[in-house]
Amino acid sequence: MENIDKVENYAQENMHISIKEKDIAIQSKMLAKVELKRAKAIDGVIKQEVVIAKVRERLAAEISALAKRKNDKRSLLKLDEKVIKKDKEIATYNEKKAKNETDIAEIRREKSQIEKEIAEERVQVAEKRMKISKTQGNLSKKQFSYVKLARSGALNEKLQKAEKTINDARNDLTKAREEFVKKAEELKKKENKLAAVKKELSEKISEGEKITHPS
Repeated sequence: MENIDKVENYAQENMHISIKEKDIAIQSKMLAKVELKRAKAIDGVIKQEVVIAKVRERLAAEISALAKRKNDKRSLLKLDEKVIKKDKEIATYNEKKAKNETDIAEIRREKSQIEKEIAEERVQVAEKRMKISKTQGNLSKKQFSYVKLARSGALNEKLQKAEKTINDARNDLTKAREEFVKKAEELKKKENKLAAVKKELSEKISEGEKITHPS
């Protein structure tokens, strides 16, 4: 076993890190839960966007049908061709806008779902960090116990037993860290997926801004 003072330093540092890990885990979990709540709230907004797109689609169909009827009865009604042309332009505008808004709503729905999954993953990552805090705190306690035994002149048998508990605690900490890294890597994959969806959404919004109303 290492020098007693060195083991004590390890124990102190492990306890300090354990406390900090716990604090970060608590705050990370709290933030993730707020993000999950926000992602769920956005679902209501997306539903309204879908409704707007459907209404616009129906409006486009009605204007298009009206323009056709006006064209068929143009001579009878003595309508200016410009009026019919304007109706057709407005119908085309609403068709394009409805398609764009539907696409945007679908992408936002996908984005919202991924954001919910990410928030849930972040809760799990925070829980893995909390596990690290607990196992590291446990290791610190085992190291302090060993230091106390060594300084009290305990028998080798007791010291060896204490060393074993320290090694077991170290193994537990290693395992906890590996679980944390694995979960963090899974989270990163979802974050990369979200970035791609955000890019797609930005492109669709840009397309929509180019669809101008005929005036």
